[in-house]
Amino acid sequence: MSLTVPEIKLTTAKTEYGRNKVLLRPGKGLMDWIRISTNTTLATQKLSAVTADELIKHNKVDDCWILLFGNVYDVTKYLEYHPGGIPELMRAAGTDASDLFNQYHAWVNYQNMLKACIVGPFRGSSSKLPRAKDAILDNPSLKSTVPAANILTMDSFALCASKPDSKTVRIRSNVGKLFVENLIVDVTSKLLRFVIRRYDSEAICLVWDNFDWSNRNFLIKQCSPAIVEIQFESEKSLESINITDPHVSKIENQKYHSFEIQSISHVTHNAYVYTLKAPEGLHMPIPIGHHCLMRLPNGLDLYRPFTPISYKNSVCEELCPAEYKFFIKIYSEGKFTRDLSTAIERDTIELSEPIGRKNIKRLIEICSNILLLAAGTGITPMINIMEHGRKLRKSTKLLWFNRSQKDIIEELFDEAKTDESWNFEFEHILSNFEENWEGKRGRVKRELLEKFLVKQPLIFICGPIGFNENVISILNEVGIDSTNVIVFQ
Repeated sequence: MSLTVPEIKLTTAKTEYGRNKVLLRPGKGLMDWIRISTNTTLATQKLSAVTADELIKHNKVDDCWILLFGNVYDVTKYLEYHPGGIPELMRAAGTDASDLFNQYHAWVNYQNMLKACIVGPFRGSSSKLPRAKDAILDNPSLKSTVPAANILTMDSFALCASKPDSKTVRIRSNVGKLFVENLIVDVTSKLLRFVIRRYDSEAICLVWDNFDWSNRNFLIKQCSPAIVEIQFESEKSLESINITDPHVSKIENQKYHSFEIQSISHVTHNAYVYTLKAPEGLHMPIPIGHHCLMRLPNGLDLYRPFTPISYKNSVCEELCPAEYKFFIKIYSEGKFTRDLSTAIERDTIELSEPIGRKNIKRLIEICSNILLLAAGTGITPMINIMEHGRKLRKSTKLLWFNRSQKDIIEELFDEAKTDESWNFEFEHILSNFEENWEGKRGRVKRELLEKFLVKQPLIFICGPIGFNENVISILNEVGIDSTNVIVFQ
């Protein structure tokens, strides 16, 4: 299909950090990309080395190469599949895309995603490359409200702040909804800092000086689908704050917070549940299906994405619970988890603020039944999806693929399996089983999945890239609508 076909009108939304997110044409989603890029080569050339001069030449829509962490990729065929749109990826055409990738996609396994596009290793100095182009601001209403000096206001983002009384801040969204889980409240310093992460808009930060932090206790209340109130315990907290005049900024980089390890539970031969305690003065919900980056205090740039399994934190109805639970496997060959394994209770771990855009909670609410397909640690986002399905009494099926019996953690599902009034089916499938194993055996196959697809469920997939590719291939074969499929990378 030509890129210039005018009849197809693309609509846009915003990603986590204000980047344009394009509603892709039919047939141009993640499932489609995996299908066409598996077991093939899409790069027009294969080179033993790519110089700066060579890379710079390939900077057009019909010939687009980018540099990512030491390797050059020909992403010409991928442009139409990029969820940020073609112009966004073209910002890095013919140059180094590593910084942009870290800003928007740090958790994505690009080596597997773009393995069909690799040209060769980069050899030379990246200092000779042009800098990536600035972000494209294509929202006319935003252009008119953002002055040349780049001074932003709450009105630029259809938000309003007020003080209904001396101890309360009221945040109202004038466009779209605003829920408690969309709001981070950070009073860990002498600043009053709110991060607003509406599902339908870009994330922004509001900061007020002169916050009195002698008492940082507060409560949060959902007043309506568009209004949230933060009520402080002390009259002095907001005494010196002009609530209508915050410093407003877009969220451009990850902010980390220090959490204390409360407990470490050994649940399998190589897996642990880490329970972390939030610092005083931090309300930081991580909505269902969203994740955060974790790093050790002295880990420099070494971080890994993890999804919490603490349901109450994801669907906070008032103040966010102080405990965050993470299910983590320790790999001897993995640099991050090997270092993490040396941490003990009362040590500190740093968590980024949440990453994610999709309103998974809403998708669960409007669906009739759910199918969860997980492999290994891909079970982690499924825990809170499963719990929300249970809360709403949605018929739910979970297939968890593992290597062996020693990888199974039954206690993760104790409450779900004993809830007799909920329609819940749960099966283990093992690829490396012992003779006494009575459950299902093997790997993900069409005949295993077909019976669960009859009622057209909302499907969630999470596992290693090979597992995800196999499942997507099966779903394509049987004609499943891709709009009913959510893949966690």
